[in-house]
Amino acid sequence: MGEQGEDPLTTAIDELHEETGLWAQPDAIRQLHRLHADAGMVQDDVRVMEMLLDSASSIPAVDSGHHGSDWELEDLQLLRSADITNMIRDGLHIDGPTIAACSIREIDKLSR
Repeated sequence: MGEQGEDPLTTAIDELHEETGLWAQPDAIRQLHRLHADAGMVQDDVRVMEMLLDSASSIPAVDSGHHGSDWELEDLQLLRSADITNMIRDGLHIDGPTIAACSIREIDKLSR
């Protein structure tokens, strides 16, 4: 989560790097929506951001040795949005914020 008063775009770039080891350019990210997450642990104004890639080849190989002891990156898997949608449909992914973000993205696609 971002710091109080931090620009949402800066937060998205920083969080992407912290959680995946990847960097994104500001012009490759856009805010889709914002929501209030109050799930006990998180009580924040949450921004749903979309990062656009030209192709799967835009994603650099993630070298697990590069991340040292960062346990969050040990089992990193990069998935296409269709794969995440299928996992949600099949009940394999039940994380509320992820389901909300995917729903927001689908609504956004319909409105374009």
